[in-house]
Amino acid sequence: MDHRTYLQQLRSGAIAKELPFTLEEYQTRVKKVRDEMGKEGLDGLLVTLPTNLYYLAGYYTFSISNLTCLVLPFDGEPTMLTTSCEIPAVLLSGWVEDIVTFAWNEEDRAGSLLADILKRKGLDSKRIGVEQERGGPVPGLNQELQQRLPNAKIQDASEIVQKVRVIKSPAEMEYLREAGRITSTGINASLDAVKAGITDNDVAKVGYEALIDAGSEFMSSSPIVTTGYRSSWHHTSFRRVPVKTGDVVFLEYGGCYLRYTAPMMRTAVIGQPSKDVQRIAEAVKDTLSRVIDAAKPGRTSHEVAREAHKGYQSLESEMWFMGICGYSIGAGFPPTWADGPTYIAEGIDQPLLPGMTFHLPIMFRVPRQFGVGLSETI
Repeated sequence: MDHRTYLQQLRSGAIAKELPFTLEEYQTRVKKVRDEMGKEGLDGLLVTLPTNLYYLAGYYTFSISNLTCLVLPFDGEPTMLTTSCEIPAVLLSGWVEDIVTFAWNEEDRAGSLLADILKRKGLDSKRIGVEQERGGPVPGLNQELQQRLPNAKIQDASEIVQKVRVIKSPAEMEYLREAGRITSTGINASLDAVKAGITDNDVAKVGYEALIDAGSEFMSSSPIVTTGYRSSWHHTSFRRVPVKTGDVVFLEYGGCYLRYTAPMMRTAVIGQPSKDVQRIAEAVKDTLSRVIDAAKPGRTSHEVAREAHKGYQSLESEMWFMGICGYSIGAGFPPTWADGPTYIAEGIDQPLLPGMTFHLPIMFRVPRQFGVGLSETI
């Protein structure tokens, strides 16, 4: 059968929906996004970033490379455009009723289909916002829309949904707390398993199994385990390396609950840690505590980061720290659990607001020797 018949057959009876949130919560989110659209003078918004699709429409898939687009008018009902293999993701976890589909090998039709949807909604000569900067539509789609809709004004609207998403609802907070419980279970299992003679894969395996056993779904990032001198190399992970006495063992895990992740870093040492490791570890703990203590509503990201800087300024000549004391987390899909461009770092004057959530990745790395990381999600 073709994709149209497939859609029809899937909708031929009642569907036991798997909406991550209540319909009322989605309606509240849509209203807030429309308020932001109004501030920008937008008559319509094309949403293509997977996390934003999930946030507004419930769209839940592990295959985020396939093009799906939510057409959100300022007034009226939205429409979902999706490829044939993602129809179940739109139906099962989503609430949008108006669905337009195309075959898996017909992505080049997306431009004409979107233009048709916009014409049908009376938006062909209006101001349309498009997510261009963060995992936006396929290359050339914006240009094709402009060619097919010469009277429309197409503009970048990559920040619209993010402005709303950065403040978490009470329901989102509960999901993050559950994700934190799962993360803690996995990372503690790995810490208990660390010993000389096993490999970094063995450590990761124990943690991974504990994360899944505790209820994690597919994760936005696999468990990270690095040992010995490899812990000083940023963004490396396990690769069958034996763990030896004296090694630092660095862990960074993020269990996932309904796409929400509360990451955590921990560091273990096999045997007695050296004086240098102990010294760096104390600075990591001090810096992390400073961030947690300083992160209050009304303070700016810059102010908090400057306070944190006092915890490591004497070590800057001997260790590397990326300077990011916190980044926004929430709903996420592979390859990252990060939640957009909101950071706690020097030079960022954004005020902290109630409802913001951050992972605090305090990780100091002495090049070619070791790294120590401790983090919390707040």
